Amino acid sequence: MTASGDQMLSLPVGSSAVDYFSLIGNPFDQVVPWRYCAVTDGNWIMTLPDAVAAGYIHKVRYWNNSNWYDVTDLSTGNMAARKGYEIYPKYNNLAVIVPAQ
Repeated sequence: MTASGDQMLSLPVGSSAVDYFSLIGNPFDQVVPWRYCAVTDGNWIMTLPDAVAAGYIHKVRYWNNSNWYDVTDLSTGNMAARKGYEIYPKYNNLAVIVPAQ
């Protein structure tokens, strides 16, 4: 069953070290532009590309059926439908908001 409405995906693990990640997935049957996804700690909110640029998120990676690769097109690319991603948060208690399209 596909999710409906905006979805908040918790990123419970955060660390200055870049080897701590949270595994998330696109909860929808259609692609969602990364630039429409947001990151929040409950007090502030910014786009995912801005959160990466500001250092709240170390990086985002995707699986291509054989290896993990960095997502390099956060400003122009899309979160694929029903695909998993590793997100490396620098701080605890962050969440990604994936908007319903």
